[in-house]
Amino acid sequence: MKIRSTIPLFHLGVTLLLGFLGTGVRAGDMTYVGLPETTSPGGFCMDGSMAGYYIRTGSDTSSLFVIHLKGGGGCSTEIDCLARNGTAKGSSLLWEDSITGDRLLDGDCATNPDFCDATAVHVPYCTSDGHLGTNTEISDDTWGLYFDGHSNFAAIVEHLIATSGLGDATDVLLTGGSAGSIGAYFNVDWLADRLGSEINVKGVPNAGWFNPGSLPGDLEEIFAPSDYDRFTAGDKGNLKYDLIQELDGAIIPDRTKVKNLLSSDCLADYAPNEWWACTSLHIAYRYIKTPLFNIHSQYDTNQIFWTQGFVPKNPDQSEVDSVERYIEMWGKATRASMQQILDNDTKTPKDSPGDGIFSTSCLSHGTFSTSIDGLTWLPIVRDWFFELGEMTESYRLMESCSVKEGELELPCNEAKHCTLNPVTSQVPSEFRNS
Repeated sequence: MKIRSTIPLFHLGVTLLLGFLGTGVRAGDMTYVGLPETTSPGGFCMDGSMAGYYIRTGSDTSSLFVIHLKGGGGCSTEIDCLARNGTAKGSSLLWEDSITGDRLLDGDCATNPDFCDATAVHVPYCTSDGHLGTNTEISDDTWGLYFDGHSNFAAIVEHLIATSGLGDATDVLLTGGSAGSIGAYFNVDWLADRLGSEINVKGVPNAGWFNPGSLPGDLEEIFAPSDYDRFTAGDKGNLKYDLIQELDGAIIPDRTKVKNLLSSDCLADYAPNEWWACTSLHIAYRYIKTPLFNIHSQYDTNQIFWTQGFVPKNPDQSEVDSVERYIEMWGKATRASMQQILDNDTKTPKDSPGDGIFSTSCLSHGTFSTSIDGLTWLPIVRDWFFELGEMTESYRLMESCSVKEGELELPCNEAKHCTLNPVTSQVPSEFRNS
């Protein structure tokens, strides 16, 4: 029998005491369901423990499902992947028996009036592959680990069809944050195809536009912008560019077998040794057929500081100017990349109202309560998803700043967490690498 960790006794005691005192603390309202050990293909976390999901059954009158894919970074080297193995990001053995849904999974109709009655599903993240992998076999090439995030998602969908009525839904919203948002982008077409045209499937990814393409004068468009060190040196390059140069035309190994999930049309448009370009949202977006509401900040801290740019987090005075110039460049690249949403630049035309976008001029990873013109994204998503037509003028908000001649265009949203004083590097921890 699989054993999952329990809440430490002193936490349990505090929880019971607070409940007795009537503090209003809510117990977890979403219950864990582990995939059967007979699941095939897939069903495994990195360490071989069985994957699963949390669920709260909707009201009798609702045929709406909201499915959320959890984020949590990723890994691509043996050292990094082995470090995640055995943690909650690589094993289900440490997951709790219940959680409380929040945001689009919030069951409180006072705070989430339009989605509170839905059947809410939260998919934890334990494969470090952005929910994209289809490698269901361990080997020396995978360092003895499983990378089957998409296979797990597919197995969860089948389990929900068999046990919870997903196949009879009228509307399904697939969402996620960070790595979960990447998963939402690349799994939404598969989900729509699996459920069929009679079910309205839409995606709402948050903080998953990995990565913008390079600006003219930098690297080729299929690469992300050059990293900070080379940008400041007047050179061009980044980690992916270095890898491609080292391979000298050879094909990048597909350790996680993510290629199985990528658009066949995208793969056909690129050379075999450029298949990896179809894993970038800058390239892949135009091939996604399912309606999307894209939520992404223009100055993503995960990309700028941790995974792509590697900008100094505590720059000294001599680095302030170059840090600000790099942050400005990344914002320009993001806006240029996401312009394809505003231009309806998709291979498959999408029915009205088309894809939505909510992009703040904010230095953050993830957009939650941040507003544009006094509006947050949740009521706009509700109007867009249900096609109510009450907020159509707000379906596409790309925040812009007034910049005086000679000044840099830096994050201008008025929220406290959105701007950065590079001398003190005020980057809020909640918007870091997640």
